[in-house]
Amino acid sequence: MGETENRSIGDKSSGLTYTQIKAKRQRYMRKVATSKDKGIKSRQRGVLVTCGTRQESQCIKESLLLLSEFAEKLIPGLFDDGSKDDEGSTADKTKNLEDELGKLRDQGKGQGGAVFSRSDVGVHGTIFIKFERDDLDPAKVVTELLDDVRETGLSRSRYAVRFIPVHDSCYAKPAEAAAMCEKLAKEKLPPAKEDAEDSEKPTFAIVFRKSNSSMAHREDYIKQVADVMPKGYKVNLKNPDWVLVLEVMKATCCAALLKRYYELGKFNIQTVCERSPKAAKAAEVDKQPQAQPPQSTTDVEKTQVGAAQSTEASEKVENDEDKPEVDNSEKVGEKQENAAEE
Repeated sequence: MGETENRSIGDKSSGLTYTQIKAKRQRYMRKVATSKDKGIKSRQRGVLVTCGTRQESQCIKESLLLLSEFAEKLIPGLFDDGSKDDEGSTADKTKNLEDELGKLRDQGKGQGGAVFSRSDVGVHGTIFIKFERDDLDPAKVVTELLDDVRETGLSRSRYAVRFIPVHDSCYAKPAEAAAMCEKLAKEKLPPAKEDAEDSEKPTFAIVFRKSNSSMAHREDYIKQVADVMPKGYKVNLKNPDWVLVLEVMKATCCAALLKRYYELGKFNIQTVCERSPKAAKAAEVDKQPQAQPPQSTTDVEKTQVGAAQSTEASEKVENDEDKPEVDNSEKVGEKQENAAEE
C-alpha cells in the first residue's frame, strides 16, 4: 500500500518515480560534456584534465563524476541543497529531487547546477572543467581524489590521466602571467622570514608547459614569474615545498600553486595508483612463483620407482668401475709359445 501511494505521489507531480528522478539528476550532471564555452577566459578556476586523443567525450563524463564525488565530500550537500535521502518518506525525497531539478533548469541546462561547466581549450587530449563556486578549491578536490586512489590502490579512471588544478588564468603574456602569479602567491603562500637560514627557508619550483603556442618561450615566463615570488622563498628543483604550475595553451595562461606535487606523481592519477602500497603489494604477490599442485599417489609411486632404478644403475656402474682390471698378457704369451713348439 505504501509503495502504491508513493508512486502515485510521484505520478501526480511529474509522472516519475524517485529512482527515475534521481537518475535524471545524474544525467544533468553528465550533460556538462555537451555544453561548453569556447576557450578559457581570464580569472577562471577549475581543473585541466588530460587524456588520449579522441577520448575527450568519455573523459569529461568520467572526470565530472569523480570531481563531483569528492567535491561533495568537502562541501556536504553540494548537489542536493542539504536534503537527506535517509530521512523522511519517499514522497519527501521525490519532492526534494523535483525541486532540485527545477533549480538546475533555472540555473542553466547542462551546467551541473552552477557548480561545474566545461570550456574548450582548443588542444587535443585536454579538457577544462570550470569551477563556478568560489568556496570550492580545485586543488583540494583533486588532492582528495588522489589521496583516495593512493589509499585504495584503485585508479577509478579509464580515460583521464592527469588532473591539474587551476587557481587563476590570464592572457598568455609573460608580464600578465607575472602579475597573476604575484597575486596568487600572496593569497596561497604563507609568509616567510627573510633573515632565516637557508635550511629553514621554504622552497618553491616553477613548472612550465605549453601547447599550441609557438610564441610562448619558457625562459621569458620563468624569469619574470620568479622575480615576483615572495622574498624569503628559495628555489629547490628536486624537492620543493610548493610548485607553481604554468600551463600555456594557445592564448591563455593557467596557473596553480600546489603542494605535494612530486609526491602525488605530478598529479597523474595512474602514477599515484602504481605507487600506492596496496598496488605494490599486489604486484609482489604476482611476481612470487606459484605453488606446484600436489602429486597423486600414482605419480609419487612412479617417481619413487624411477629414483630406485636410477640408484641401482648408478651403483652397478660404480661397482664395475671399482673391479681391478685383469692382466691377460701372461696367458696370451703362453698360448703363443705352445703354438710355436707344435
